Amino acid sequence: MDINDYVEEAVKYCSSRTPWHVADDLGYFIHFTDLGDKILGYHLRIGNGKTIALNSKLSSKKQEFVLAHELGHAMMHAHVGVSTFTSKTLYSVDKMEREANIFAALLLFGHREMFTIAELEYEYEIEADVLKDLLGGRMGQKMFWEY
Repeated sequence: MDINDYVEEAVKYCSSRTPWHVADDLGYFIHFTDLGDKILGYHLRIGNGKTIALNSKLSSKKQEFVLAHELGHAMMHAHVGVSTFTSKTLYSVDKMEREANIFAALLLFGHREMFTIAELEYEYEIEADVLKDLLGGRMGQKMFWEY
């Protein structure tokens, strides 16, 4: 399956694009805790127990992106029991981390008809170049900043 297919499956199953609803519908316990300055969140699956921890020091929008990223791991990389989102994860070239980043971007922004990279950069505290890389060409149409 393509990453877009996983996003659409999540939206169809959960009837929402909101990561908080998707996590709830998939049976994840969301835990907010101070994880320091380097760890932004993590996904942990042991047996039937499913937890996503989010750094309580982050803004609510940054928490939302980290949650969406960890849900990407949960859906696409179910065989991995633990994944950690650090301050460097957005820049990772690791295949699974890039897939989870793209999943998060598509889940959060793929339904928006109109937005600017500057708005998303400000709202989610993610650099414009990273957003362009994650979204570019993956939404089934030419991005408005390419016209």
